[in-house]
Amino acid sequence: MFCHERSQAKCVLLILVGVTDPTALKSQHQSLVLIPRYTPGIDVVVNLPVFDHMSEPNLHPEPVFTNVRVPASNLLREEGEGFAIGQAWLGPAWLHHCSRAIGECEVLISLMVTSSQSRSTFGKRVDE
Repeated sequence: MFCHERSQAKCVLLILVGVTDPTALKSQHQSLVLIPRYTPGIDVVVNLPVFDHMSEPNLHPEPVFTNVRVPASNLLREEGEGFAIGQAWLGPAWLHHCSRAIGECEVLISLMVTSSQSRSTFGKRVDE
């Protein structure tokens, strides 16, 4: 579920990843099901931080599903293809998250270099 509190009104469709055949090959256990956001039985209990950030774009709600029912036609592609679909969709997201982490590391390294150039010990600058 990829919507946060302020934009829940805009979030009208959820994609559920669920195990539909636990006896299949591991890569064919999961299926993806489209669920309208306001289907009875869906409740958002808490927004979880990502990388300890609670800023609005980094919130990931924790939904609770209680007796939620949708038609079988809401299944995306074929049963057991959820993992393959997820891999194709999530590739760009992984790149985005990794790029953000790399950017944060670059800022931290820059701060460490600046700090090491302004401090000295035993008569020498720390960066020497």
